[in-house]
Amino acid sequence: MPPASLSPSNWADVYLVTRLFDTNLHRVIYSGHALTDAHVQYILWQVFRALRYLHAAGVVHRDMKPTNVLLNRDCELALADFGLARYIPQAGHPPVAVGRRSSESSADAPPEPRSKSGQLTKYVVTRWYRAPELLVQNRVYDEKVDMWSVGCILAELLGAKALFPGKDSLHQLRLVVETLGMPSADELKGIHNEQAVQYICNLRPKEVAPASPAAAAERFKRLYPQADPKLLDLLARLLQFDPAKRPSAAEALQHPYLAAYRDAPEEGLPTPEIEMSFEKQAPSKEELRHLIWEEVLRYHPQLAKEGKAPPA
Repeated sequence: MPPASLSPSNWADVYLVTRLFDTNLHRVIYSGHALTDAHVQYILWQVFRALRYLHAAGVVHRDMKPTNVLLNRDCELALADFGLARYIPQAGHPPVAVGRRSSESSADAPPEPRSKSGQLTKYVVTRWYRAPELLVQNRVYDEKVDMWSVGCILAELLGAKALFPGKDSLHQLRLVVETLGMPSADELKGIHNEQAVQYICNLRPKEVAPASPAAAAERFKRLYPQADPKLLDLLARLLQFDPAKRPSAAEALQHPYLAAYRDAPEEGLPTPEIEMSFEKQAPSKEELRHLIWEEVLRYHPQLAKEGKAPPA
């Protein structure tokens, strides 16, 4: 939205105008109206398409949850709230370390989106949808944290309640292990925090984590007996303790549960090139005003044609 005045003394606010959506997925889940299988398929297909686009650009949402999934009456979907989204280089690039303050004692530290060194932080994703690699404070993670969150959202769609409603990070981790079973020795090796490994080993759940997605799907069948077996298989693949075992968004789109959309036309959107060097800069108020004005001109080129100069 172009400013009413381009005078530096009068231009003090920035308004971003986005499409208005009727509701969000949280409200839909708890509305009391059951979603049909066709609805769930369409919702998941759109979510995976959106994440495929983000992840291809190296962007990880990091805060996937029902309230951040917007919906219209025709079930058209959009992802919202990119306040915690970050650019994380994909395969072939050096891994991104996670910054940690010396005073942090848990993954529930106050929000710290980015440290002064530019490293990513662990405080991402509302706790109930937070991937295990974040709960155990691993210093490196990738876009698969979003896929775990989608699994939690899917379980909430099926059961009309959160699957892992942890009271704190340790309780959250306990719920994950009790529900999914004890991680394998190889999966425990992927945890960088020795204290977290000891905590998990001391939990001693009744069952060991299933060795295959099919076995995990059988376990979820006890929780969601009315669900389509293909949907339970997809859920089991998303909720893998080891992020490497979770499907990518592109792979999830090829899952048999979404076969109805296999031949859907592609949007043909080019992969955006992300350039984040600006985060190392500290522009003054006036410099920032110029940068915002340049961005406004991208959407309102007629302002430049009218001869209006940027604020000086």
